[in-house]
Amino acid sequence: MNILMPSAMWNSGSPNPNRITATLKCLSARLVFPATFREYAELMFDLQVLAFRADITRVTSFMMARENVQRSYNEIGLPEAHHSMSHHGNNPEKMEAFSKLNVYHTDTLSYYLNKLQSIQDGDGTLLDSTVVLYGKGMSDGNTHNNYSVPVVVIGGPENGLHGNGHLVSPKGTPLANLSVSLLEKFGVNVEQFGDSTGHLPMLSDV
Repeated sequence: MNILMPSAMWNSGSPNPNRITATLKCLSARLVFPATFREYAELMFDLQVLAFRADITRVTSFMMARENVQRSYNEIGLPEAHHSMSHHGNNPEKMEAFSKLNVYHTDTLSYYLNKLQSIQDGDGTLLDSTVVLYGKGMSDGNTHNNYSVPVVVIGGPENGLHGNGHLVSPKGTPLANLSVSLLEKFGVNVEQFGDSTGHLPMLSDV
């Protein structure tokens, strides 16, 4: 699940833009569901960017793909279902295929990041004023292991996150501690979030 949090004017009210009435022509083309996962994901990312630019929302959550989904990815040569690939049984061929799928998902995220970076926002870009949390629900789908889950935090200097770092938390640290620490970055102090036991001291130095 991806939680995307634009930080610009976090505590300010929504602007009151001048509304212009426009006549829109009806679409003549037949609307169809995107043929590939990539097309669908890019469409969802475009909608999120539009919502940020229009200040309709400052927080979005997007589940790119459920671990138990039966979707196959023939467009990249992976006819086997996602869920089946995740239960690779330590088979080298299945592990290689599952790795290819994870790379594909991560590469799809780059479309969204490039989109944010291409849009001017104040003195920087929309990416500079946004924090993107990208990760997955399990560290090892083969054993349903939800410990030591890898996540990526992406954001610009306006958020107090400088990036280019690799942080390793002590074993058993709840992932919710990261959420608490990110909220603190935005000036939102909470005693607890989910199963959190505190915050991540290392994040304050990033």
